[in-house]
Amino acid sequence: MNWKKSIHGPAFMNDIRTFSSLKKQKSIKIACFLFLIFLLSAMPGCGPKGTPEEQIRLFVAAGEEAAEKRDLGGIRKLISDNYGDEQRRSKQDLVRVAAGYFLRHDNIHLLTRIEKFTLLQEDEADVIVLVAMADLPVKTVDTLLDLQADLYRFEMKLKREDNEWLLIKAHWRQAEKQDFLPKF
Repeated sequence: MNWKKSIHGPAFMNDIRTFSSLKKQKSIKIACFLFLIFLLSAMPGCGPKGTPEEQIRLFVAAGEEAAEKRDLGGIRKLISDNYGDEQRRSKQDLVRVAAGYFLRHDNIHLLTRIEKFTLLQEDEADVIVLVAMADLPVKTVDTLLDLQADLYRFEMKLKREDNEWLLIKAHWRQAEKQDFLPKF
């Protein structure tokens, strides 16, 4: 038997077609499964779980992660299209502020602390977050005291839109190191 004929013959080609067909079917099943998960997560009542406070803590953590990764897309996703503040900044303006900070700093490490959380309505909250921004990792308040860091106090108004908490208004000012210390 000729070896070349056996691997290029009709029987071998049928095996390849069968294998290829099974592979496509498996890919289609996986894609359908992932699409189903996406649809279920997008359905009302199937979005973020937990209390509003837990959801807002996740919002703050997502902002921290996006900033540390210098991810403008991630920052943009956290801001409502209806954002507006006293300085007449829009969502695009806020993203530009973040981009400017990213350009000025090669490394961004944050330490965040939610100072106050007030649920105004089921879908609206006021949050005060203290943020230390440094070029080196800031894991605790103790390490913060030894580092040169930019310290800010963010007063934010969040609103739940399409089952996601988004920033609709913010005001920030410089904070002091003692603001990060526990209050007794």
